[in-house]
Amino acid sequence: MSAATKVHAKDKLLAVANKIGYPDKWRDYTKLSVVAGDAFGNAQRAADFETARQLAKISQPVDHGEFRMTPPTIDAYYAWSMNDITFPAGILQAPFYDPAASDATN
Repeated sequence: MSAATKVHAKDKLLAVANKIGYPDKWRDYTKLSVVAGDAFGNAQRAADFETARQLAKISQPVDHGEFRMTPPTIDAYYAWSMNDITFPAGILQAPFYDPAASDATN
């Protein structure tokens, strides 16, 4: 790796946004109606709610703090287009992560 490339790589590494555990701003579900005993209707309303949420983002500034998965999800990702890395709380639990274990184990 050339010296110039190393400088750019270090700058990019310092610019990575680390999203760890859960979002700083929670999603607002107050407009979603959940009705006991209406599983199909709840699924339809949830789909409509998510569609409306996604459509409302059109022509708005990008929310760099948005998590693209729920906090209990057991997964992690690096989004190169946003230069952020996300580790939700679910992947930071045993058996996937142990604060007392070595880096190699984790």
